[in-house]
Formats: sequence, C-alpha cells, structure tokens
Amino acid sequence: MKQFLRYQISGMIFIGWLLIFYYSGKNSDFNLFIKSAIDGDFFKNKVFYGFIVAFPIGVILHQISVNIKNHIGAKICKELNDTPEKDLISKLKDDNIEYTKYIFERISNLNSFYYVRFDNGFLAPFLALIIIVSCGYSVNPISVSIAIGLGVIILYYISTICRELEKYSNMLLSQKKIRYYDIKNKSK
Repeated sequence: MKQFLRYQISGMIFIGWLLIFYYSGKNSDFNLFIKSAIDGDFFKNKVFYGFIVAFPIGVILHQISVNIKNHIGAKICKELNDTPEKDLISKLKDDNIEYTKYIFERISNLNSFYYVRFDNGFLAPFLALIIIVSCGYSVNPISVSIAIGLGVIILYYISTICRELEKYSNMLLSQKKIRYYDIKNKSK
C-alpha cells in the first residue's frame, strides 16, 4: 500500500507541474494564471482522468529514479545502492534477528524517504518542464524559479539520508556474527 500511495502521489505531482508550467506560460499575472488554470479543461472534466493516469506515471517516474539512484547516486554515496542484503539475516544467530530486522527496516524507510524526495523534488518537475518546452509552449521563468527553489529545499535532506544509511550499514556490518568475508561472498 505504501508503494501504491508513493506512485500515486508522484504521478499527481508530475501532473501538477505539467499544469503549472503549461498555464504559467500563458499568463504573466498570478491571478490570470489561477483563473485560466481553474477555467481550463483539466479541472472541468478531466480531473478523474488525472487520478487514473497518475499511478502509471508515478511507476514510470519511480523506475527512472531507481536507475538514476543505482547508476549515478550510488557512485556519489555507496549506501544508495539497492543491492539486496536481506539474505544476511539467515547468516545471523537467533539472538540478532530482531536487531537486524530493525536495521533493515530503517534502511528501507530511508530509501523510501530518498525516493519521495528525488521523485517529487527533482524528477517530476524536471520531466514536466522538458515535456512542456519540447511541445513548444512557453514557460514563465517565475514558475521555473519556484520549481528550482522547492527542489533544493526538498533535495537538501538527501545528504542526511545518505549519512544515516551509512550509519545503519556500518551497524549491520559491525555485528560480530557477520564477517566481512561472508558479505562479500554472499553471491557465491
């Protein structure tokens, strides 16, 4: 359910940015922007369709985000790599299972926090802007500035997420019952 909501929200934010960029180019005045957006076709009869298409758009955004995270983000912060380590639980003794599950849950939550920030703070507005501009519509620079400002604010926390992922990864690796050799050779 958590992923369904994340995809739906990401898709709706993408659609929202599409509308903002589209209507911002038609009006330089904020009041005219709001009026034309409300009077536009989307809010009259197409809102329902927006909710329907938001989910698949959110899934596509997430898949793009996963590729960016694993191929670019993991080179900047190695803890962002999504290489599954859940098979390590089987290498632990019974007394460490709860501790390990807790660490994996924290890592999973931090990855979700990363995706929500990256998908909604960068990817959705960036792709919406690219689509609107490539379709030949003009975009008000103020709306682009707002998108950049919000993106910086939303993405700022990613460095903290990376540090916390590193801390939990180190906690996992520091357990005496898991040797570094076992982790490196888990695929064998």
